[in-house]
Amino acid sequence: MLVTAVERTSTTLPKLAERLGVRFAAVGVEPDPAGLGALTELVEAGRLRVHLQEVFPLEKLSEAHEVLAAGGVQGKLAITV
Repeated sequence: MLVTAVERTSTTLPKLAERLGVRFAAVGVEPDPAGLGALTELVEAGRLRVHLQEVFPLEKLSEAHEVLAAGGVQGKLAITV
């Protein structure tokens, strides 16, 4: 089982994971403004595109999970609200 949580500073989550006998890993990522700017330029120039395999409305989130779990996704699955 994989659980993703956004709260990076939680001291409760690692303790809970240990109690449940599951592995916990915290990963923090900070944006690189220069790198994001370079990517923006590539997108605007049409030299970088993201392939969307499918877009799901929030109400069909469970279907998106099923598609992802089935494997073979080529590109990104997006959720709209």
